[in-house]
Amino acid sequence: MVDSFTQSGGTLSLAGGSIAGPFAITGGTFSLAGGTISGPVVISGGDVSWAGFGIGNGTAVTVEAGATLNLVGDAAKTISGPVTNRGTINWQGGPITVYGIPGGHAGEIRNEAGGLIDIQCDQGLASVWEGPSAPLHNAGMLRKSAGTGTTDIGLALDNAGTVRCTLGQMRFSGGGSLLGELLADASCSI
Repeated sequence: MVDSFTQSGGTLSLAGGSIAGPFAITGGTFSLAGGTISGPVVISGGDVSWAGFGIGNGTAVTVEAGATLNLVGDAAKTISGPVTNRGTINWQGGPITVYGIPGGHAGEIRNEAGGLIDIQCDQGLASVWEGPSAPLHNAGMLRKSAGTGTTDIGLALDNAGTVRCTLGQMRFSGGGSLLGELLADASCSI
């Protein structure tokens, strides 16, 4: 087991198993394909590609301004801890399930002011919580920019930012608050 890990350049690929941190990714390319990561993860630079990887119970993942997290491939992704985005998350494929137990580990997604979550697929974002749906807090930009089908958001949306649909459909089946700005281009519906 490694006490901590810092990547500041080059390429590192991990496939399968479980890895524990803390992790600091400041540059280069970090590719995760299968398995579970635990321990805090801070992405402050570079590109991280995540294909079919799970975020362990209570593990906090932070994407800082200027950093990019690419959710790639058709494999399912699981989140059992808080994900905070101040940079860019490109959701390019695969369904995502957010797990949580109120008072225990709590998966949630927090897109802060200046953050962009760009949905580039027709997949679902589901919530498996004991109690109400997992929250999706949006103070930045939540955008669907690719895929002509429907992206279903099954998390409870707390929107104070902008939701924009440029292609396909966005459905918010988890309820919540649709305050903030809602924009739909002619080829899209919310």
